[in-house]
Amino acid sequence: MIASARSLIAARCLRSIAQGILLVDFTLYLRALGWTAVQLGALFTAGIFFQILLILMTGPLVDRLGPRPVLLSIGLLQGVVSLGPWVSHSSSVLWGAALFCGFGIGAGAASGPFSPVELAWLGRLVGPAERGKLYSFSNSAGFAGIGIGAFLGMFPERLDGPVHGPSLYQPMFPVFSAFLFASCILVAISPVRPLSRRRKTPSSGGHGKRKISC
Repeated sequence: MIASARSLIAARCLRSIAQGILLVDFTLYLRALGWTAVQLGALFTAGIFFQILLILMTGPLVDRLGPRPVLLSIGLLQGVVSLGPWVSHSSSVLWGAALFCGFGIGAGAASGPFSPVELAWLGRLVGPAERGKLYSFSNSAGFAGIGIGAFLGMFPERLDGPVHGPSLYQPMFPVFSAFLFASCILVAISPVRPLSRRRKTPSSGGHGKRKISC
């Protein structure tokens, strides 16, 4: 596997670890704040549909700007926005961060606005015959990251005692940001191979250039 593909797949794994952590802890954080099941269901439903909207937007942006600027923009913005719940319990802050960052729905493994951008980039790195294998590695890394993150998400509960309530889960938001910023570094150093266009050359045999008579 070429180095640029490894960097992109590693970046996806890091983002998925971040999502896996908050897949567990964001729901517990909101429950500690007193959110009801109806509020949680409404938030996660809205979050899923907002991620669909972002997916529909990122595809055309890749065609216009290229994959690296789009991935970096989304990753950096999510890394900054995800710090909001670390410092504020405001419902508007929680809604905004959850919608844009996909908290609690695991938008890093198989879905989310990163997916079409990554597929477009990976598709440029190898030929059509090798894309299926590369996409399989990428999806596997995403789900493995979600699993690792969900495992790490259980550790705040181990600190219960000296720290109680919502404060138990707030440190997970800067951890989420740190993973996203680390993934952005990998994206920044990954080279983008331009699409190669083959030109058909006329054969040297008896089929030469045709003269067009006016």
